[in-house]
Amino acid sequence: PDGDMTRAEAAAIFARMVSEEKDEKISGNHSFTDVSKNAWYAEYIGYLAKYDIIKGYEDGTFKPDAPVTRAEFTAMTVRYYDLFNEVKYPASTTKYPDVSSSYWAVKDISFATNEKWLNGYADGSFKPDTNITRAEVATIIYRIYTADVAKNDKSGLYATYNKFSDMAGAGWAQGYIGYCANASLVKGYPDGTFKPSGKVTGY
Repeated sequence: PDGDMTRAEAAAIFARMVSEEKDEKISGNHSFTDVSKNAWYAEYIGYLAKYDIIKGYEDGTFKPDAPVTRAEFTAMTVRYYDLFNEVKYPASTTKYPDVSSSYWAVKDISFATNEKWLNGYADGSFKPDTNITRAEVATIIYRIYTADVAKNDKSGLYATYNKFSDMAGAGWAQGYIGYCANASLVKGYPDGTFKPSGKVTGY
């Protein structure tokens, strides 16, 4: 439970979600050179690759143990969402100074920003290549969930955040974490903490 989530583990989670939504068996092939056919995650990766939810690198690898960045998590989330909803990318790109119009995930970041799933930092930047934190993931999940599932029902937004012993350091994310915990969308660690600034890895 205290280990990092890898790209392979993230692929497994999203593959199970897609499989459940589509009511079909997880199966698929891939061409990543660093993913053995006998690896436990090979089928999950192949399944998501079939739906273009995950993509590898230019050298043909997938890097299943690499950490996930803010840009990568955003792209994966938008691709998953697009599988069941029509994603209409905005005509204009984001105005983040560190996300150029040619950046590989600019459309995904623009869409997620327009949907108000995520925001930049106080200095106006997005920091696309920074590893995403558990607090940020909880916030994104909350915003998507309340917009599409709970129809913007914000009841109980701050109801449960203090169940975790380290929420004093969560700052702006306390309510989002509390809502997600109350909805059983996120869980803490066995020691009673949530580690809001901890890294989330996987893509």
